[in-house]
Amino acid sequence: MEASLAEKSWVEKLPYPAGLMKWLYKTPILLYRLGLGFLVGRLFLILTTVGRKSGQPRRTAIEFHEYMGRRYVFSAWGAKADWYRNIEANPCITIQTWRGSESVLARRITSDVELAQAFAFAMSNPSMRMVMQSAGFGQTLEQFLAQKERFIFVTFDPIDQPTSEPLRADLAWAWSLLLPLALIASTGIVFRVSSHWLAKEAAYLLGFAFYWLFWCLLAPRLILGKPGFSSLLVDRTPLFGRRNWPAALLWLVVIVVTVFMYGQGFVRAPLSLILAAIPLATANGFCEEILWRGLYVRMFPNNPWLGIVYPSVGFALWHFVPQMALPDENTVAFIVSTLFLGLAYGFIAYRTGSAKWTAISHSLSGILALSGFLAPSVLALIGK
Repeated sequence: MEASLAEKSWVEKLPYPAGLMKWLYKTPILLYRLGLGFLVGRLFLILTTVGRKSGQPRRTAIEFHEYMGRRYVFSAWGAKADWYRNIEANPCITIQTWRGSESVLARRITSDVELAQAFAFAMSNPSMRMVMQSAGFGQTLEQFLAQKERFIFVTFDPIDQPTSEPLRADLAWAWSLLLPLALIASTGIVFRVSSHWLAKEAAYLLGFAFYWLFWCLLAPRLILGKPGFSSLLVDRTPLFGRRNWPAALLWLVVIVVTVFMYGQGFVRAPLSLILAAIPLATANGFCEEILWRGLYVRMFPNNPWLGIVYPSVGFALWHFVPQMALPDENTVAFIVSTLFLGLAYGFIAYRTGSAKWTAISHSLSGILALSGFLAPSVLALIGK
């Protein structure tokens, strides 16, 4: 039976969230701050209103629905919701979805024409239809319009004027601290499982493909966003500037030592190995430097412990993982050498603010070293 105007529905009797429930409702805000807005931004919209008393930005996560190009939100707590009281005082707000942020004028729908459109969207959406009908707000448009004072639908019109700053992904840095642990665990599974099912060379290459594509490229892209990721190879301070002479000298020392260690073996290597090593070493050098140097110096530009030391340790420990497929003759010495190399690369990237020069050096080192086990694995699989 339809609820009478004098009788409150279960929606209208909902207690205003407090305590633990209030914090649970803020979960989408935390996800946006962690840089995961692209995951929840198709369901939850972030309203940034101006506090009616404080004048400070106030954030609210609310489920939204889109119908015929227009977005709608429903106030489950009616006119007593803080966010709604804020827009009554100042309707010029900022909204964010998975598409990004925009300045809008928030307004309650009151005209029968727009309410008819809202009713059409509510009836076309299973969850909204269930809420509307179970709350007794009408199963027909006429019943719905007759009770329009009992519920609040809000929609948004674009405006060309400044509004509050949108919510920033200011906690995205947390992923970079957890990243080495997740990387080592997941790549370890890939290397171990593939080693049981594939030839050791194929398992080795599959593990590196997963490492490059998911961890070295996709993870920094998700953490930094497109603009930040695109700038990882752009110097903020020139390497060969007067202020950066220690980093420039270290970069040259790494190049000279690499040539001294591997140059003779390179010139004696078969042409097929050289041709295989060049693209593989370049891919590995740039991918690894984007992750272990570029991401961390960008996330922690003023913290050498987190910008240089922490990723260098992770970089070294990660090199234990490929040993599951093709173990090195002296694993410990190899890991220790990658730690010191990582520290050197980290210092260079930290001083320049980019991974460009370390990527070049890393790639050149890999080519001269004939790309470790990568190039030999490719040649073994193709029978050369």
